[in-house]
Amino acid sequence: ELQSRGCRTIATTHYGELKVFAQSTEGFLNASVEFDPETLRPTYRVIAGLPGSSNALYISQRLGLPKPIIAAAKAQMGEAPRALEQVLKQAEGVRRALDRERTAAAQARKQGETDAARLQRELQEFEAKRAEALAAAREKARVIVQKARAEANALLDELKLALREAREHGAQPPTLSALRGRSREVLGGLDAEIEAD
Repeated sequence: ELQSRGCRTIATTHYGELKVFAQSTEGFLNASVEFDPETLRPTYRVIAGLPGSSNALYISQRLGLPKPIIAAAKAQMGEAPRALEQVLKQAEGVRRALDRERTAAAQARKQGETDAARLQRELQEFEAKRAEALAAAREKARVIVQKARAEANALLDELKLALREAREHGAQPPTLSALRGRSREVLGGLDAEIEAD
């Protein structure tokens, strides 16, 4: 009647046939409020699309209603409502398991994103340090080459001067052995500087 009048209605029930009706009829939607069987309290989390099982007898038993009364109530319920309640309890168990898996997957995805971002930062830092080290090595090599050229030019100038003085004064020019010794001296100084850096 309410549906035929276009009313939007929210109804609560423990009556299984109404849950089946809402699940199988166009224009109706089952929903349930999650229930924590340990604390006997609702979690106030609304689950749309899935009817909840009735916890009335379970709560009554946990609160101390005598077992014979619980048994009599179950006997009066008949087989179909009990079977429906069992199916609903199983569906709730599956939904809870799926919720746990979805939560775990979301946490794993978030952790993966965090790890990926950290690795990306570390890679960028490594690339920056590598570029910095390469630039420093190039600069060091440039300075060493420049110094080697200057030393080689100075050695040539020294050799030319020694040869000119020997010609002018009629003295003996420097021996090949002396020139090699002086060259080794200059190269040894450059080697020492490279090793120090």
